[in-house]
Amino acid sequence: MRIVAGTLRGRKIGVRIPAGVRPTTERLREALFSTLASRLSFDTMTWLDLFGGTGAIGFEALSRGAPEVVYNDRDGDLAAQVRREASRLGVAPRMNILTLEAFQCIDRLQNTEFGIIFLDPPYRYASFEELGQRLPPARYVVVESTSEVTLGSRWVARWWRRYGDTRLGLFEQVMPDESMYTFGSSTSLVRQGTSEERGG
Repeated sequence: MRIVAGTLRGRKIGVRIPAGVRPTTERLREALFSTLASRLSFDTMTWLDLFGGTGAIGFEALSRGAPEVVYNDRDGDLAAQVRREASRLGVAPRMNILTLEAFQCIDRLQNTEFGIIFLDPPYRYASFEELGQRLPPARYVVVESTSEVTLGSRWVARWWRRYGDTRLGLFEQVMPDESMYTFGSSTSLVRQGTSEERGG
């Protein structure tokens, strides 16, 4: 795995990928960050990577200017590898590493506001809505999953895009007049969870 762009472009992420972990591919990272760049400035956005895995998303965010990334993964060995890589890549002061269960992590961070929360949970994860209801405040939530999901009543999906067997979704916190709706691929409103926008 390599970092796609930014100050660390081309640097290798030397974390051993354990069985059952699906790192976000370089293609997906490039697609995600290119899309987000049209909406925001990375140097003002702190990140929470709740199911951090190999740290690829966090390192990519730091490379592109994020002031801080909170990385969390319950696998202590994996987190230790990410910590070593953060030191080797010179970004350790901007990477806060936790080793908690997901709900323990977000409960601890309830008083912390993030620019972006990234969610890439294990395959067939079934608690997206509960997770969404308990997330700390954030401007955006990005979901990587094998199917479109909802995050409960707090979040509205702005788009879903398909990349092979993987889907990326962008969510924002619901405004009072948007509680029943989400934006589709045009300016028209569609009911939440029915957006048909796809990317390539």
